[in-house]
Amino acid sequence: MCCAQVVGKGVSSPRPANGIQAVAARGRLPEWSEALEVIYYTVAAIVLYLVADRVIDTAERAAGRRFEYRTVYFFALLSALAVGSFYIIRHLTA
Repeated sequence: MCCAQVVGKGVSSPRPANGIQAVAARGRLPEWSEALEVIYYTVAAIVLYLVADRVIDTAERAAGRRFEYRTVYFFALLSALAVGSFYIIRHLTA
């Protein structure tokens, strides 16, 4: 049996039984599209790294000193930028 039946409140809908069947059910992207997606994420990560470093450097110069917890601030900024931009990339390539 390829699908399990989910029954709830009188409504039943087919749902894939496991992860492999879920991928097969929704289809896969063509190989070239997957490669482009990897390139998008890689380029975005490099750009975000440089942007976060520049922002932290600018803030440190404005303060006139090196931040004690520079790596924590850098990580927080890079993480926030990555989550936002990766969401946008995923939304545009889906």
